This record gives sequence, structure tokens and C-alpha cells, in this order.
Amino acid sequence: MKLLVVYVLCFAAVTVVLSDGGGPVFSETAYEASVSCVLRDGQPIASVRANGPNAVRYSLQTGQGYENKFEIHPRSGTISSYGARNYCSNINVDFGLKAVATDKTTKMTSTVIVKVTLQPLPQQVNLPNHTSK
Repeated sequence: MKLLVVYVLCFAAVTVVLSDGGGPVFSETAYEASVSCVLRDGQPIASVRANGPNAVRYSLQTGQGYENKFEIHPRSGTISSYGARNYCSNINVDFGLKAVATDKTTKMTSTVIVKVTLQPLPQQVNLPNHTSK
């Protein structure tokens, strides 16, 4: 009787994906915007941009005291006013918004500060009325 021994060799293909481990990267280290103290509903304030290997979604970090004052478009990164507001009675109004970029695949995030300065309206010049005779 003959004994037949069969060896089965298995090979596995392994793909290694190298990553720096970071989330999306904003194109600027900080953003600044200066706009009028009178804001229209939906008025664009600033725009942020982050790059990553996958699609990025934007949001504003909550708990900073600016909820219901500003919003960010989740795909474009455009920050706009939420509702019409008049801040002209307040002096030196600044907001430090925290924009968040989230990688849709890995869920990793990055944040950046967006400083929004609201400028007072220019003073109206009152000229004396002249009447011609």
C-alpha cells in the first residue's frame, strides 16, 4: 500500500496602507474675518478649507457661546450668520469660532479657530441743509 501525502500551501496577500494618523488638515493655521456689525440672515462670514484623503464634513464646535448665531455648510466650509442680528450697540464684538473638519471615512477630526470681528457702521456725516434763493 502506498501512502500519498499532500501538502497544501496557503499564501495570504497583505496590503499595508501607510497613514500619518492625522485627520484632515486645514489649509490655514487660523482664519480671520471682519464684517459689518449688522448681519443679514445667511450672510457669508468666512470660508474654511481642509484636505484629507477622504471626503471632509465641516461643523462648528458647540458650547462656545455662539450657538444659533453662526452656522457652517457641512460640505463647502462656508460660515454664515444664523438669523439677522444687529451687534452695533456692542463695542468690540469678536467671536472665536472653532471649526471642525471630520474625515467621513476614518472619523478623525481637526479643529481651527476662526476669529470674526464685527465692525461698527461708519458714522453718518450730518451736513447742514442749504436752501438756494
